[in-house]
Amino acid sequence: MNTTDLFDRMAGELAASGAVEEARDGRRTLTLDGAPFARLVDDGAEVYLPDGSAARADALALPAVSEAGGGWLTVTDGDVAAWPVLFEQALAGLRR
Repeated sequence: MNTTDLFDRMAGELAASGAVEEARDGRRTLTLDGAPFARLVDDGAEVYLPDGSAARADALALPAVSEAGGGWLTVTDGDVAAWPVLFEQALAGLRR
């Protein structure tokens, strides 16, 4: 699946939960009340799962996920099946 199409799908699905798409630093970014939690990057996406978040260790155990810095994790287009869960976990993390 094309990553742009998948990001579009995720933005649409998460809109019902309050997610809003914004352009930040030239990137398509999903936010909740102005706080970013997912964004489209060159070869995939990044999700915000900072140290201490319950889902971070599980996410890093996935082969297509790596550290991006500042609490962000990169998930490549090699595992697009993980995107929905990771986006939802990042959104849920902002609600805590």
